[in-house]
Amino acid sequence: MASLVVYTVARFAAAGGALSSYGVDARWFLFWDVVTVPPYVWSIGRLVRSLAEPVQTPFRETVGWSVLALVSFMAPYGYLYYAGAGNFPPLAWILLSLLVVLFAANAVRSIRRKVALRREGIAEA
Repeated sequence: MASLVVYTVARFAAAGGALSSYGVDARWFLFWDVVTVPPYVWSIGRLVRSLAEPVQTPFRETVGWSVLALVSFMAPYGYLYYAGAGNFPPLAWILLSLLVVLFAANAVRSIRRKVALRREGIAEA
């Protein structure tokens, strides 16, 4: 979790000036980015467990962890979509959307890998 917070602060340092030039308060982006790290990390861990052990986990619990992970993931970007609504040029919207899709795809790939590793560990035990 600490590495994710460091990454968040580094991203803020790199992009804060650009966001400010479009009227977005980069401090609010940093706030949403840092505040959502703990629930995101926690929900991903619980989601991996619930997907790896579907017989022992109720479906609604898996959905709940998925929703928490999705909301935690999207909150900072949702702020950017909201705050930059009138100021971002079309290219910025395209790049932001592309980044969100790429980061989401990476998260899904990571979850799938963790579930597979956990299932292998359970099968061997």
